[in-house]
Formats: sequence, C-alpha cells, structure tokens
Amino acid sequence: MSEKAFIKSLSIFTTFTILIVPTTYALTLGLAVLVNNIKFGSAFFRTVFFLPATVSFVIGALIWKMTIFNGLPSSFANQVLGWLGIKPVVWVSMQGGTPWYWLVLVSLRLWLMTGGYFLLLLAGMQDIPRELYEAAYMDGAAPGWATFRHITLPMLKNMSISVLLLMTIAGLMAFAEFYNILGGQGASGLRQLARPPLLYLYDIGVTGGDYGRSSAGSIILMVIIFIFTFIQIRLFGLGKKRY
Repeated sequence: MSEKAFIKSLSIFTTFTILIVPTTYALTLGLAVLVNNIKFGSAFFRTVFFLPATVSFVIGALIWKMTIFNGLPSSFANQVLGWLGIKPVVWVSMQGGTPWYWLVLVSLRLWLMTGGYFLLLLAGMQDIPRELYEAAYMDGAAPGWATFRHITLPMLKNMSISVLLLMTIAGLMAFAEFYNILGGQGASGLRQLARPPLLYLYDIGVTGGDYGRSSAGSIILMVIIFIFTFIQIRLFGLGKKRY
C-alpha cells in the first residue's frame, strides 16, 4: 500500500459525496415538504419513509447485490430495463464502459439514509412559527414557491447545514456498502473500482497487518473530518439565530 492509494481513496470519497449529498438532501427536503403539507396520514408517511433507516447496511447491501442489481437478466433492475427495451446490464464489473456500480452504491445509501435526514428536516419545518406564514399571506404572498423560498428555506438554514454536515461525514466514513457489494477479499478484484478511506485503512490494517500505518491514517481521517466540519460551521454560520 502507498500514500497514493490513500489519496485515491480520498478521491473516491469526494466522488461519492458529490453524488450522494445533493441527491439525498433534495430527496429528503422534498419528502419533508410533502409530509409537512398533507393534512391526513402524516404519521403513516413518516413511518413508511423512516423504515429503511432501521435496516443495516450489511443487509441492505446483500439485498442490492443478490436481488436488485445482481447482473442477471432475472434481477429486478434488469427486468425494469427489459420493459423499456434495454439490454441487461452487468452492474458491478471491472469491464470498461459506464461505471454502473456507482448507481448501485449511491441508490443503496439513498434508500438507507433518507429516512433519518427526512425526519430532521421535517422537525425543522414544524418548528417554524406559523405566524410568519400568516403574516406573509396577509401581505399578499401566495402559498407555494414564494413562501418556501423566502420563509421555509431561510428558517431551515441551521438544520440544513447540520444535515449536510452529517451526510458528508457519513460519506467519508462509508464502509459497509463498498465492502459487501465490491467484495471483501483484500484490495484485489472489484475492490479496485472504488475503495473509500475506511476500506483502505481496513485493508492495510486488518487484512495487511500494518496496524501502525492504519492507525496513522485513521488519525489523518479524523483531522480531515474535524477541519471540514469547522470550516463548514464557520462558513455557513451554524448556530446563529434565525430571526
């Protein structure tokens, strides 16, 4: 193992974060707005959207790998493609071409993590004083995009920053989905496709027996998380009063 491999693992984290954070935030925000505005059945939808968050990453990865994206024509994903007239796809493969494995990894984390962040944003929305909306309506503002842009989003600033930080840190600590979908047999084979920092440190420590370098890498990873969190807090002013 080399420092270049560790830097590459950080680049994998960057790619994963760029793919997962905006997608997860947009989906969770949309679900929170939807549930916050419905008058009946909100408790049912909160439960339904949160349930995937109770599934472990190991079980979720096995479901994704063995049934939905197993690469066979009989898999769920390939059956959907078949209905659209598209040939079956080998989703996780070292062959050149489209890196479909990113779709597998991102969709799995999206399914598992959306529920928890959805509840946080929903709680933030329900904490916004209703008087602000009533005052806006009295001033002639129409319900919908105008109030969402000028009231809901600004009032959700602190909660949104917290959620984005949690998403990014969770992406930096990604392990189980990569380990179980790409295989757990050392750094060879499919593992070469995408190996985030924790998986890299696992390989050189547990598999390779180099616990010293693995511990040093863990400290570097902790420092990176701390610096990134500090910069985000200072940049976006987390903790400042909303009104």
